[in-house]
Amino acid sequence: MKVNPPTLASAPISGLVVTYNDSRHLRDCLQAMRFCQELIVVDLGSTDDCVAIATACGASVVPHTHVPTAALVRAEAVALARHDWILFMDPDEVLAAGIEGELRRAMYENPAVGQICVPFQYCFMGKPLRGTIWDSKTNGRPILFHKGRVTLSAMIHHDVILKDGFGAVRVALQRPEYHTTHYWIDSYAQLLEKHRRYLQTEGESRYQRGARFSYIRMYGASLRALKSSLIDFRGYHNIRELFLSFFYAWYTLMAHLSLKRYQEMCEQTQVHKL
Repeated sequence: MKVNPPTLASAPISGLVVTYNDSRHLRDCLQAMRFCQELIVVDLGSTDDCVAIATACGASVVPHTHVPTAALVRAEAVALARHDWILFMDPDEVLAAGIEGELRRAMYENPAVGQICVPFQYCFMGKPLRGTIWDSKTNGRPILFHKGRVTLSAMIHHDVILKDGFGAVRVALQRPEYHTTHYWIDSYAQLLEKHRRYLQTEGESRYQRGARFSYIRMYGASLRALKSSLIDFRGYHNIRELFLSFFYAWYTLMAHLSLKRYQEMCEQTQVHKL
C-alpha cells in the first residue's frame, strides 16, 4: 500500500495514558511526553493525586468507569485523540530524553510503518532487571502506532494488531540512553494484585485468539515459560530474578486455567442454546 511519508516536523502525535491510583511516577511519565501535540489521561476513578498531576502537566483528563486493565478502554481512548499517530504509555513508564527524534526518523524512513517499538528497562522494586522474560531491551515493545494502520482490541497483551500492508519498526535497540524506563513493580503485593487483574480477562483473550485448553498444553507451556525466563533470558542473577522466573511459570499455568474456565462457560452457553 502506498503511503505518503510524513516530514520530521509534521505528523502530530497524541499522547495517551490510562491511570488508576498511579500517581507515583505519573508526573515523570507525562513530562517525558511533552513533545506530543496533545496529551490525554483517561482516569479510571483514582483516589490519589492522578487527576491533579495530569491537569498540572497540561493533559486533558477524561473520567471513565473502573475496569481491570487499560486494554479494555484503549480503543475508546484512541477515539478521543485528534491525531492519527498515538503514543500510548503506561503511567509507570518514562521515555528517555531525545527519543522523539528516533521515533520521527522511523516514521519518515518507513512510510508503511504501522507501529514503532522501543527497548524497555524494567525495574522491580526500584532496581533494574538484568534478565527474566521481562527483559525487553533486545526486541523492544510497541509504544507508537498509527490508528488507521492497526486494529484495536480488548485482548490483554494483544490489543494492537497491525493491518495488512503495514509493518512494525524497532528503534534504538543498541542505544541504552534511549531505553524507556518502566517502574514496573514496587512491591510483591503489587506484583500479585496486578497479575490477578490480568487473569480476569486472560482466559477470554486467549480463547478469542483461538487457544483451547488441555492439560498437556498447560503443563508444557508452564515448563517452557520457566526455561525461557530462567535460561533463555538469564533470569538467575539474584534471588528476585529467580523468583520472577518461577512467578512467570506460575502465571502461565494460571492463565491456562483461566482459559479452561472461560472455555467451559462458552461450552455451557452453547449447550443451553440447543
